[in-house]
Amino acid sequence: MVSKESGDSGPANLLETRRLVARALNISADGVHQDTSINSLDAWDSMGHLRIVFAIEEAIGTELTVEQVLSIESVEDIVGLLQV
Repeated sequence: MVSKESGDSGPANLLETRRLVARALNISADGVHQDTSINSLDAWDSMGHLRIVFAIEEAIGTELTVEQVLSIESVEDIVGLLQV
């Protein structure tokens, strides 16, 4: 489960987010970094995006809005969503 503490954007939160993305895309967390984006990973295609969305929703326990889903383009975006 990803930490949802307010203001928690430290290394642990980033590491957990990298792991979430890696699991969703079925790749090594070593290939996911803070600056990783939808444009930098082949595995982050449309189906990969859906898997990431489902993983985020599972982590936060609620469905994302359409606007939130469309705003996800990078690991940093996901860190921001998980802090809410």
